[in-house]
Amino acid sequence: MNQKTTCPHCKTRFEVPGELFNTVVSCPSCAAKFNPMKECTEAPWEMTKTPEFQASLDADIAKGNEGVTHDNFVTGVQKGTLGFKCMRGEPSSLVTGARKTIFNLLVLLYMVVPFFLVPGWAFYQHDWWLLIGIPVSYVATYSAARGSKIIFLFMLVCIGVWIRSGFSIHQYVTFFFFCALWGYILFQMAESAQNEYALQSLVENPDLFTRALSERKIMIVRRQGEATFSA
Repeated sequence: MNQKTTCPHCKTRFEVPGELFNTVVSCPSCAAKFNPMKECTEAPWEMTKTPEFQASLDADIAKGNEGVTHDNFVTGVQKGTLGFKCMRGEPSSLVTGARKTIFNLLVLLYMVVPFFLVPGWAFYQHDWWLLIGIPVSYVATYSAARGSKIIFLFMLVCIGVWIRSGFSIHQYVTFFFFCALWGYILFQMAESAQNEYALQSLVENPDLFTRALSERKIMIVRRQGEATFSA
């Protein structure tokens, strides 16, 4: 089943097979490579407000979800050939109960805890330079959210310092490294948790699955050999 996409470079609109919609494809006009699913979900805000875009998006979602029942979805997930993509809202909106509590706790750990943990440690050490760990943690979280490699470049810098000066827990670079690691890993854990919990909720709750389809909240992603589910 083909789905429409628009090249972000030359604006050519063309169709790609549904199983390739969340992979890197080449534009037939300018040969530029891009991910149709990523471009669809990261479209400029002003563009997403136009009736034309919304109508096109709804049509693509409806086409992608056509003919998929809850039983089909469960079987596909078990075989690793079906997944889902949230088109409106976050996967966490599909999660309730204890799973939602765990996800919210993970979010609090990387969003709020640095505001208390880092100043507390700086006060204990009588060293206010350690407060730099707060923005370091948030930059690492941003790096994880955007798929940036900043965290890995910072890690290389830290390794270089440790090779030259030796590793010590009392070094600024070591403290900042753990601040960055905190923000990066906890964000990844929260993202993984909400995606997995949302998938489990859709599998376990037929009513939720039907409602998500009817409200165009999710689009079924067809893959060969591996299910795909992301924010």
